[in-house]
Amino acid sequence: MHTIKDGVNRDLSQRSIPVCDLVMRLTLSKNRCDDVAVVDMLLYFAYGIQEEGEAVHEQFVDLCHALASTLPLPADSALRELLPQASRPIIRYALDLNRHTREEHGLRGVSGAQVRSAAK
Repeated sequence: MHTIKDGVNRDLSQRSIPVCDLVMRLTLSKNRCDDVAVVDMLLYFAYGIQEEGEAVHEQFVDLCHALASTLPLPADSALRELLPQASRPIIRYALDLNRHTREEHGLRGVSGAQVRSAAK
């Protein structure tokens, strides 16, 4: 997860936190997951599988639904509300999910162009 998030940060010209700081943050947050890292990862997954066909797209939707019921997300997280609504087309869904979650944290969204260039 940290490696994927670090790649996103590099693409956005943002500094990543060291792994030891991430561990400290998880400890202090009572092991709730970082919803921004989750949506960044899902966006990269969506772009990575976009050419794979409908069966794989359905697996992505199923993954989002499974994450909705298993991730330790904050009660007020937009991600908690939006993951169960996963649908196709997966790129549009992943971009919207990313934008909403990042805006909730005062961050700008990631554009499709940024993800496409980083995923190559």
